Amino acid sequence: SCNGPIFIQVSIICTCNVLSSLLYLSMNFFYTSPTLNMLAHISWQLAHGVPPFIYLILNKTVQRHMKMLLGLGGTKANAVQKIATSSSSRH
Repeated sequence: SCNGPIFIQVSIICTCNVLSSLLYLSMNFFYTSPTLNMLAHISWQLAHGVPPFIYLILNKTVQRHMKMLLGLGGTKANAVQKIATSSSSRH
């Protein structure tokens, strides 16, 4: 089924967000060590920086469009035209 890869992507992104949110929530109610504070900051940055990489690694549509934009799967003009056409047809 095509929902499997989407479920994996969503699960990874949501897990990163939940973990970083729980760390920040615990910082509001309990004394936390400087190490835990640093871990919370790093997890927050990862939660906001990881999704594009997850999409690039796991999402075939994003991979195909990136290859076209980089000129690896056709010409750049065709890639931009295809992306513009596909996004305008959704409206």
